[in-house]
Amino acid sequence: MNINYEHYKVFYNVAKQGSITMAAHKLYISQPAVSKSIAQLEKELGCPLFIRHSTGMTLTPEGELLYSHIAIAYEEIALGESQLQSLRFPKSDMLRIAADDLAIRYLLGPKLHHFIREFPTHPLTLKQGTPDQVTEMVRQGTVDLGFTIFPQEHFPDLDTLPLGSYKGVFIASPEYIHPDSTTFDLADLIEHPIIYSYNNTSAAHYLYTLMGQQNIEPCSLMEVGTTDLVEDYVLHGCGIGITLHHLVTAKLEQKSLISLMTSFQLPPIERAIILRKHEKRTSLITNFLNTFFC
Repeated sequence: MNINYEHYKVFYNVAKQGSITMAAHKLYISQPAVSKSIAQLEKELGCPLFIRHSTGMTLTPEGELLYSHIAIAYEEIALGESQLQSLRFPKSDMLRIAADDLAIRYLLGPKLHHFIREFPTHPLTLKQGTPDQVTEMVRQGTVDLGFTIFPQEHFPDLDTLPLGSYKGVFIASPEYIHPDSTTFDLADLIEHPIIYSYNNTSAAHYLYTLMGQQNIEPCSLMEVGTTDLVEDYVLHGCGIGITLHHLVTAKLEQKSLISLMTSFQLPPIERAIILRKHEKRTSLITNFLNTFFC
């Protein structure tokens, strides 16, 4: 039997995340591509691997058996890739940072400028990824530290240095939603497409949870790559967006966007620096953190 490794990679991530949406987010591919890959794998193996629910995916007995073997193989491959990266780029040679879109655009620039001025001979690399990708890069050792949202899942192998919390807000264009609209409850809100970025998946999960509690059918959720795209699609009248309040303050004041009053509050977005636990910090990492927090 000659099955494409990519199908197993998708299977592993759907099983681990319990959701096609989250697996697509983690793999940086579309949800239809994930569904197609799972369907193809089930066809080639001749048995169902998942039970589909409105709230996610659970493994069948056959899927549980397959996952028990695939998980070991997949994680060994990831470990091998990590160790190979360590050979190619020894930690002593450079500082390796991963960051999500928000951190790269709004947080790291001034700090990196200061660090480079203080330590001009220290080489560094900066990789961009989704929050899940940043977390995984840190866990696998392909980077030294990551800037992202506070991990929703508890990882005993990670240390977190909190960077603060940020208020979430629903936004719309005044042409799409009248500025004098009254308070929206969940049922009113999800009559519209909801647009959010990879950096705000916790808000999408929260909405799914509320919909499940209130027995409301899931709405149209549109996940885009960056916070800027959320604003762009909202300004084009594609739906209601979820973003961070401090990112749209100017547009709210200019009234090119409006914030919506809702009968419930979005959970705050917690941001953090993440590092591997129980690993000695190099002088490069220590110098960078001292520069960052000074």
